[in-house]
Amino acid sequence: MRSIAFVLLFFFFVVPVGFFGWILSKGLKGAKSDEWEGEVTNKLYNTRREDNVEHEYYSIVFKTDKGERKIAVNKDDYATWKVGDKAKKIKGKFGVEKI
Repeated sequence: MRSIAFVLLFFFFVVPVGFFGWILSKGLKGAKSDEWEGEVTNKLYNTRREDNVEHEYYSIVFKTDKGERKIAVNKDDYATWKVGDKAKKIKGKFGVEKI
């Protein structure tokens, strides 16, 4: 009886939590290993209404050597960026810095 409970606990708790942790660490590692320089070409603002609540989405589009990058930002950061601003994403760090 104990072995059945252990197997159920393992497959319904340990495996999903471990898989989620693995996916999360892989995504964070990918975000930190990215490195590029670019220029702001566009600022995007979208809204979506769900359940009578309006959600706002802010993005900044950068032109880089490898194409375009679209980065989601919060409302305060959105206001600080202007088209033509130069930016750099440093390897090992999160976020984009103005140059």
